[in-house]
Amino acid sequence: MGRTGRVPGLFIADRPSGYKKGFVNAIQSMNPSAMMIADAAINGVHLNNNKRERLNGELWDCLYRARGFGSPIPGVVRLTITYHNFMHRGSRKDTPAEAAGVVVAGPDRLRTLAQNAALMPA
Repeated sequence: MGRTGRVPGLFIADRPSGYKKGFVNAIQSMNPSAMMIADAAINGVHLNNNKRERLNGELWDCLYRARGFGSPIPGVVRLTITYHNFMHRGSRKDTPAEAAGVVVAGPDRLRTLAQNAALMPA
């Protein structure tokens, strides 16, 4: 609202209940006709960004532990992204790379990834 200089007429949120109080205090108090859609869905399918937020959490964990190292941080970030895409299954049966059709062929997936990474230019 600060950047656009106007109060929205429609506020779309996901499930957290804290949005309702903020909507009433910040938006509806200035625009009584404003509406809030809580628990937004597309074609009846409820979407969330839990996977993206978890990846951000993994990156933050690595960056927080790696502070003070200076230049190796981009390598730590690349390593975390590689781990997430090629090694981390979570509650899924496939890794994100496998779901995209990228398969790591080798008896030891981590060793194969490291050997292929060593062949890449810096």
